Amino acid sequence: MRSRISHGNRGSIENTAFAANPLLAAENLANAQVVGGRALIPLLPRWAVLFRGVRTFGRVVYFCVNRGATLVHLGPYPEIWTTPCGQSGWDGDRGLKFFFPGWARGFVAVEQQEAGWLYAVEFQDFHGEVIHKIFLTPESNLEAFQWWLKINQASNCLSGSGREKRSFDRIDGPVPFDVRRASQLSTDTLREVLRAMIEAETQVRMSVENDGLKQSLSITSSRLREDRFSIYFGDEETGLQLRLDQLAYIALHRSANPSKWRVQVCRPGGSPACAIEFALSDASKKLEFALKDLEIWP
Repeated sequence: MRSRISHGNRGSIENTAFAANPLLAAENLANAQVVGGRALIPLLPRWAVLFRGVRTFGRVVYFCVNRGATLVHLGPYPEIWTTPCGQSGWDGDRGLKFFFPGWARGFVAVEQQEAGWLYAVEFQDFHGEVIHKIFLTPESNLEAFQWWLKINQASNCLSGSGREKRSFDRIDGPVPFDVRRASQLSTDTLREVLRAMIEAETQVRMSVENDGLKQSLSITSSRLREDRFSIYFGDEETGLQLRLDQLAYIALHRSANPSKWRVQVCRPGGSPACAIEFALSDASKKLEFALKDLEIWP
């Protein structure tokens, strides 16, 4: 997902619809700017400190994204722990792993929609690519969010930090495969595998990563939405979306443990888009039979 901040079409919120926004009006945010139809408020680039307070927001929608995939989850944001140097962080279940040297800027975004105001916190890398985003929901604690913004807003305009630029992906080089244990899949075959997982009620662990974050979640998928350009695989609170035009390689990979498997999806150049890990057991015979029918079982 791209959300580049244009240097043009900026302006103050004064004499705009955003001047009536209760959050912006209450804080008298002189550093708020209207950019591309959104009001943006820059945040201090002290990443470890920022994430100490995000869990107070309550129920939110948050996701990790790269150009090929997005992993989104609805629920309370977990408590984040960071190293003493503040260069990396994680949650208790290791579902979120942060690599802060790849982060360039963060800001709060306010948008006006038919249903009301939409609030989000967005983080970008040095290329202007979104790496992590958190949306407030009607169940979120707006007062806690307002207090968090008050103590973390930056006084400067929307400019990134001065650290050295890094590559888009934290992973160096292509994802290694043992060709003796991997079968390349077409997108049509991937669709069939995902359908078989839903039918067999298979528990999976899905992950998406980029230069600054890796997000992993375990679910028993019950939903599959697809069209020519994308695939959505998930349940009521969690979903993985694949953008098919940004994918180059899909493989079904068997680990040294014959019961553990991984669907690895890569983008051009071998950079990972996402992974779907699952285990076969007596309870998942339906999936085993389906894989055999698809002729991708060794």
